[in-house]
Amino acid sequence: MNRHYVTQTVIETAQNIIGRTVDEAARFETIGFDSLECIEFTVAIEDVFGVEISCAERVTMEGVEDAVTLVMEKTRQDVALAA
Repeated sequence: MNRHYVTQTVIETAQNIIGRTVDEAARFETIGFDSLECIEFTVAIEDVFGVEISCAERVTMEGVEDAVTLVMEKTRQDVALAA
């Protein structure tokens, strides 16, 4: 899975939840994500990418870039475990 695809998908997911344009540098607090929207976003990301994000990991996701990095790390782990 390439980073561009993950980034675009994370951005689209955030935009669908918040209802306005989001870019790669967007911070969740800045774009107005409340706690329920953060949970909704996390669940959507888990579903789209087939990963599990713990509560501790969710708390460390402060923006789009953090979410992309986490998904990239988790999908690499999945590939390594499958090999």
